Parts: sequence; structure tokens; C-alpha cells
Amino acid sequence: MSIKPHKGLSDLITVLDERNLKLDHNTEKTLKEINYFQLVNGIENLLLPIDKQINGGKKEFRTESISDFVAIYDFDKEMSSQLLHIISKFEMKLKTSLAHNFSKINCNGINNTMEYTNRNNYQDISQDQEYPFRQYTGDSVKYQYESIHYNFDDFKLFKANFLDKLIRDNDFIDKSFYRSSIYNPNNPSDVACFHDDNKVAVPLWVAIQTFDFGCLKRMTHYLKPNVLKLVLKDFGLNPTDRFIFLNTLDIIHQLRNACAHFSLLFRFKTSSNIGISRALIYRFNLTPSKWQHPATGLTLYDSLKILGYYEDITPLIKPIRKILYRNNRKFSSKYYDLNERLLTEMGHSQYKEWKKMIKNS
Repeated sequence: MSIKPHKGLSDLITVLDERNLKLDHNTEKTLKEINYFQLVNGIENLLLPIDKQINGGKKEFRTESISDFVAIYDFDKEMSSQLLHIISKFEMKLKTSLAHNFSKINCNGINNTMEYTNRNNYQDISQDQEYPFRQYTGDSVKYQYESIHYNFDDFKLFKANFLDKLIRDNDFIDKSFYRSSIYNPNNPSDVACFHDDNKVAVPLWVAIQTFDFGCLKRMTHYLKPNVLKLVLKDFGLNPTDRFIFLNTLDIIHQLRNACAHFSLLFRFKTSSNIGISRALIYRFNLTPSKWQHPATGLTLYDSLKILGYYEDITPLIKPIRKILYRNNRKFSSKYYDLNERLLTEMGHSQYKEWKKMIKNS
């Protein structure tokens, strides 16, 4: 494949016309609003007759139209929107659980308010030589938790300027509101302080609202067993499920990013950098695309199985049902079943299995 030069709208329309795609009077407007790479390149494998996808054949359409592309694109965006809303509820639950359980054990009393920035209240996992997903390939090591594992001391909560930066970068945190004349930290050298006024302290349940998913995940890795046990209980898990939970955070994190960055969700697969533990595979009956050690490549279907354990994903059934109904009414081809192709790309070819999986969440 070579680097392709830029084409203007009229050139792109000409290309589609030459490939026998049925265009309409909205085609130019559509290509102005939706990136050609996502709309056409990202979806065309669903809509090309099979003999036009193999042996280097020219990519020509038969009965397909631009409206078929737009329908699948709109379906994908609706799925992403619904899924991002569901993941946001999971993320808020994680923030609430971390803040509540960590504070209950480590931040009782006004003078302990900033103990969540004390590295002594966390587990330094850099000394754990049995930490999971260490994969040796020749002379190199591919290790998905490498930065979390080895950079314990670099965690942002442990930075001396953490509180200064937190207050400076977040207008909703009013330093005067979080000031108390009786605040006197028990171990002032171990916790972050506000250098303009050492009587200011911001509780974890406030600060945690500014943490991104990556920070939440890293904090969970560093929890001591007494706190982690309580967090796992909030999510219906046992203390022995530590690495199952951490692995689910990897997968949900990637799902979240796919939605937030407007990737095509129906093509979602977890990346080759994210190993899937055998315990997680057996717990949720997953089928990774690659079974090397560790296994990798979960489809949207399998990833939703995991998310559905923690959150209600039933809102997702509506957009799936809608696109299947639309295709049954408005799309016809003697060469392939579009709905079967779409569902297969998402991870399972049978709609009844999608309904069962989603309704059991």
C-alpha cells in the first residue's frame, strides 16, 4: 500500500461513482460532515460483495448505496453514545468506591485529610516479582503493566506539588472553602500541602473527580489489601479476584477510549498490548482472537460481557435491533447477509445470543 494523495470532495464522489456505489443528492453534504476514512474505508468491508474483496479484485459495489454506509455509521455512533454513558456510570462508581473506602481507613479526621497522597498508605508493587503479564519475546520484555509496576514513586498523588496543581487547574475547588485553621497534618512531610496556605486540604472525594480513568486504574493497582477488599466487594468480587478486576479495568478503559475518540465501535478489539488473563477468560467464557500467552484481542461482544457484569447494558439492544430492522427493510443482496456480517464483526453472528447476553447483564 502506498501513501494516498489528498482528494477533494468532487474527486471522492467521482471515485465512489466509478465504483458503482449508488449516490444521492446528500452525498456531498455527507462527505463534508463525516470523515471519508471512517465512513467509506472503515465500513466498506461490510458492504463489498465477497468476490470484490479477494484476489486483488477491484472494489466495486453492486446494489449498495451511500445511505447504507450512513446507516451503519449512525448506528455505530448511537452505540458509542449509549456505551459511553454506561461506562461513565461505572467510572463514577469506581471513583466513589475508591474515595469512600480509602478515606474510611486512611483519612479519618481532619488532620488525615491528605493521607491519600501519602505513599506509605499504598502498596509498592515494584518489589513484586510475580506481577502478571510479563511476557518475554527473545531478548525483549513486553509487559502491559510495566509503567504502573516499576514507576510507583512517580504516581501523581505522591508529587510534592500535587495539591498546588489540583487547586490551580480546577476552578470548582475553592481554596477558601477547604481551609481550616485547625488543620495540622500528622505527618506533614509525607503528604502534599498547599504551599500558599498550609491550612488548606482537599478531601479525596473531591480530588478524585479530577482523576482520569488511567489514574483510577493505577490507584487501584496500588491499594493495600484492607482497602482493596472493600472496593472489590462493592463490585461483587472477592479478595482473590484482584487481578481479574484489574484486567477488567484494562478492557473497560480501552472501550471508553474507543467511544470517546469516535473510533468505529463495531470493529472494536482490545489491542495486542492488553493481555487477557486465563482466569478472566474462564470466568466470562471469552474467546480471544489470539491465544498466545497471554491471550489478546477481545471483540465488542466479549468486552460487553465483562462490562455487563458491573453495569446494566440493556440500552444497547435498541440500536442493534434498529439497524438490523433497517437493513432487513432497505438492504438487499444475493451475495451476502449484511446483518450477519455486521454481528460477526462485532463478535457473534447470532442476534439471539446478543439479546441473551445483553439482557443477562
